[in-house]
This record gives sequence, C-alpha cells and structure tokens, in this order.
Amino acid sequence: MKKLMDPLTGQTPDRIDELLVSDHRALEKTFARMMVKFAGGDSDSIRAAWLELDRHLEAHLVAEEKHVLPHFKRHFPAEAARICKEHAEIRAALLQLGIDLDLHALREDTAALFIATLQRHAKSEEPVFYAWAQENLPARERVGVAELLRAAYTALRHRAPTVRHARVAR
Repeated sequence: MKKLMDPLTGQTPDRIDELLVSDHRALEKTFARMMVKFAGGDSDSIRAAWLELDRHLEAHLVAEEKHVLPHFKRHFPAEAARICKEHAEIRAALLQLGIDLDLHALREDTAALFIATLQRHAKSEEPVFYAWAQENLPARERVGVAELLRAAYTALRHRAPTVRHARVAR
C-alpha cells in the first residue's frame, strides 16, 4: 500500500486530515501570492496567479468530491449536501471571476471577498469533515486524495494546461 505524501512538503503524514489541512494552508499561500500580484497591478501577473489558484482549488475540490464525500455522505447526508453546494458556488464564482479577469474587470476587493469566502469554507470543513475522514476513510481513498493533489502540484510547477482551462481561455 502506498503511503500518503504531502505534495507541498514532500513529507509523509500519517493522517489524511493533516494532508487536507496542509493543502488548505498551501491554498492560503496561493491566495496571498495572488493578492500581492493585484497590488502590483500587472494584468499578466494577476492572470497567472489567478490560473494557479483556479487549478489548485479545482484539484482540491475534486480530491474531496471523488475520494472523501461519497463515503462521508453515507453518514452525514445533510452536511455532505452543504459541502457539495458550497463547492458548486465556489466553482460558479471562480468562473465568473475568471471571466471578469479576462475582461480586465476583476477588482482587488472582489477577489479579496472571494478569498474570504474560501477561507470560511475551509475552516468549516476542518473540524468535522476532515476529522471524520481521518477516522473513517478507507486507505485506498486516502491514497487517491494524495495522488490527485500530487498531480496538481506537478502540473502547477510545469504550468501544464488543463481541459477545464482550455474551455474558458481566450
């Protein structure tokens, strides 16, 4: 059986909750880099940072939805439905903000509000959803989460295009 590996640190956490929280921290660093780019005002730098955020966030959401939520919803269907609804709202907002960015109409304060929403969502997942995953998620699903996140980090390092972005890129 493969061990979990934190794709950000390269370490092998024994706990899936630690891996997912570590990815939340990595996303926060991505958010911070993007906001620094906003302060600089260079639209190409802002776009590159936004695409990094979009790709990283999508990988995180997919990892949760593919490997954790199907098991979680058997025990906590209402909470799982809330998480899925928030994921859909996050994706819709991310798409709209990406369109605004393409039109050079994305404002720093709008991006900051979106990031604050993401941070609230992350904080709501950690105490229940991730704690449940640590206690109940099958080993193969834990490895699946780690592999998806590792692939996302590899793609980000190489700036590999994704199908999702090919659809919305101009």
